[in-house]
Amino acid sequence: ETQAKDGPTFLTWAKALPVLAVGTEKGSLILYNKQTSKKQSIAGKHSKRICCGGWNSENKLALASHDKTITISSAEGDTFDQLQVRSAELEQLRFGQAKTERGTSRASDKEQTL
Repeated sequence: ETQAKDGPTFLTWAKALPVLAVGTEKGSLILYNKQTSKKQSIAGKHSKRICCGGWNSENKLALASHDKTITISSAEGDTFDQLQVRSAELEQLRFGQAKTERGTSRASDKEQTL
């Protein structure tokens, strides 16, 4: 049970932590820590349906919503950054490697960009 009054629309496990992120129809985020069995409900992360997202190896969570925003959050749910996008029809979101001026990525840049 998600403890939210709206249904789940998206879920993904963190890469390096036992944390499950669940996005909801109304834009809330629920974080479930399997190790501690604790659920944290974060209302208002987005104003509309969370449609996709992904974790990077540094435990940052990117979420996209039909409100045309992408949020970057910590494993505790704190928002680091929020970006506006042109389309609300995102289907997939993941972290990738940053490119340098020469078009290659550095090992330290892995999973730093969306």
